[in-house]
Amino acid sequence: MSYLASIIEKVSRKSYSEYLQESIFRPLGMERTFIDIAASKTIKNKAIGYNETEEGFDKTHLYFLRYVGDGQIITTPRDMFKWHQNLKKATIGSVELWNKMHTKAVLNNGTRINYGLGVEFETHNGYEAMGFDGMIKLGFVSKYLYFPELDIAFFTTQNTFDWDFKERFFELIDLYVKKKEEEYVDENMNAAVRLSNEELKRYEGTYLFYQHDEERKANSIKVINNELKVLTLDGDEITELIPLGDHKFLFGEDGDALVEFSFSGNKKQYTYDDFEYEKPWVFKETSFYEHSQEELKEYEGHYFSKDFQVGRKLQLENGMLYYYYRNGAWKDEIGSLSKDVLEIPISPIEFVRDETNKIIGFTIMGVWFEKI
Repeated sequence: MSYLASIIEKVSRKSYSEYLQESIFRPLGMERTFIDIAASKTIKNKAIGYNETEEGFDKTHLYFLRYVGDGQIITTPRDMFKWHQNLKKATIGSVELWNKMHTKAVLNNGTRINYGLGVEFETHNGYEAMGFDGMIKLGFVSKYLYFPELDIAFFTTQNTFDWDFKERFFELIDLYVKKKEEEYVDENMNAAVRLSNEELKRYEGTYLFYQHDEERKANSIKVINNELKVLTLDGDEITELIPLGDHKFLFGEDGDALVEFSFSGNKKQYTYDDFEYEKPWVFKETSFYEHSQEELKEYEGHYFSKDFQVGRKLQLENGMLYYYYRNGAWKDEIGSLSKDVLEIPISPIEFVRDETNKIIGFTIMGVWFEKI
């Protein structure tokens, strides 16, 4: 059960499903929306989820998700529209509550992030938007996005899991939301500066941006003929980085993306910001590495997150290292990225060693798992 669902049940003294029906779904007239956790329940016109395999498509179900609060809401487009109308009119809850929900959260260190209370903020084609994703690897994906300035909302869902779902979602949006004519203009954007060959070499390296394995980008930056070039890992030229000063570069002479490097000890990274998205891509310096069977065996074992009270198991089977979820309910293959950095389809796994070179745990998506 998610923490929020657990809090709702304790405060309301009702099941999560009962609370949503009585407090949200029924008052809004969402007659075909409910929580689905019963495998034996017959639901008229319910879509079946599918997973694509090498042989075709396999039916898949979410019945193993017995803990409510994540992934079990069944709805229809008409009911989603009723829910969207409530976001605009605040039929349920006060205006103050809805304003708080749609205000960007501030972390304890003062950093403002692109999340509110249950919503994520994005910028597309120059317009501010808010919404949420439903990305479940076993069949169903969905996305909702509302543009307040245009008063237009988009909601789409499908019953197969594809990593390019978001890309196609934004292709749909682009049919209706054209780019704003006002472009971001930086007065110093084209004020190129000259850097020596030695200064340019500071930025050389191999860099990796990682969102998931289907949206992973890697390149090599190298000085060639006194110019800083961006290359593919195979050595093909992508573009030149034009120095602007203060570790900033223009991505190509005619480009409108800004690249900014930062240094922390021996670690190097850069951000790529094309101003279309609010959050720039972060490319970290990486030395790609293929682990031997002996090295992979070092990572085997049980790991536990005290913060989330969940465990993970890593096990070597038939020469392949696997990452097990939910007490072995399913698993993902683990691939090599760099020394002590491996990957599963959703994220890199960064291992940590103690002073004796013994592995003591790993971090994944910012969560620490201690080896036990």
